[in-house]
Amino acid sequence: MTQAYLNVIERFQWRQSLLAAPAMFAIILFGVVTGRVAEAATAAGAALSVGMVAGRSLGYFRWDSMLLVVAGTAFTSMLGSLAGQSLPIYAAGAFLAAGGVGAGSLTHPQFWLIYLQLAVAFIVGGHFPSDLPTAISHSGTVLAGSLLQAVFVASIALVFPTLAKPMAPIAKHTGDVSPLVFGLVAGTVVTATLIGADKLGLSNLYWPAMTAMLILRPNLLHTQQRVVQRTLGTLVGCLIAFVVASIDPHGPHYIAGALMVAFAFTFAMQPSPRTNYGWFSGSVTVSVLLLLAFAQTDIVQDAELRLLSTIMGAGLAWAGALVLEYVLASPQTGDEPEGGL
Repeated sequence: MTQAYLNVIERFQWRQSLLAAPAMFAIILFGVVTGRVAEAATAAGAALSVGMVAGRSLGYFRWDSMLLVVAGTAFTSMLGSLAGQSLPIYAAGAFLAAGGVGAGSLTHPQFWLIYLQLAVAFIVGGHFPSDLPTAISHSGTVLAGSLLQAVFVASIALVFPTLAKPMAPIAKHTGDVSPLVFGLVAGTVVTATLIGADKLGLSNLYWPAMTAMLILRPNLLHTQQRVVQRTLGTLVGCLIAFVVASIDPHGPHYIAGALMVAFAFTFAMQPSPRTNYGWFSGSVTVSVLLLLAFAQTDIVQDAELRLLSTIMGAGLAWAGALVLEYVLASPQTGDEPEGGL
């Protein structure tokens, strides 16, 4: 019986949760104590991105991936805020960001997760369009959250070195699809999603765009799997977040406590050969919606928008995979890189 429990535990990235979750707790606690929940939410989002690469190493030194994300997300977040003032510029930046993620997943899988976090920071940054001084201020909050996560992770690893064992390298895709072609398709799909979301009047343009970027894979089979897993995970996550938040919707301490649990599960369920992407999608959805509830937004409206964004992004990602499969004759082979939010 004990061995069975251990086998279940080992299916999750519990070491990564112990490494990365404490910084999230500290940021949320800061928001509760100071009342600066908006700043805490932004910093927590940045810390989440850094935490997602805490278990990775490029091989130069143990924390190389994490430090690159710390430095890069602050900069790309600022660029996104500036670009967000103009939809054409923002869409062009999203095209380049998503295209880089797509091509990078086929050429440099160990750098791919870093590309992904930088692209996410740019696309999210566009949700906060601002002039240069305000963009720099927003970027400073992102940097503060990122740095705090890095300090916490390195400090915990120093005290508990067994937690710092790197995760297995990301598998390289072995199919014949061209990185350039896949990058162009990925960039086009994300740009179309972004513009479509704007035409529909969706308030969070970055949600469907990010969904499309994270679901699209170089072949139809893997994309279909991600569409189903992401959609079901998001649906379940929305229901859980709604139920949890409805218990005490105006209690910041209660929401903060629930949010800490959600973040711990998110890090534990991050994609790997041992975990399911649907579980991860559900835990991310719970974390995002509770983080917004912590910032005193409408949980029902946010859940509806999250689900609609997922359906829209998943649909366009599927369309992009169909183009690769039937128009460009992309093969149904290859390993799928891990990761994604």
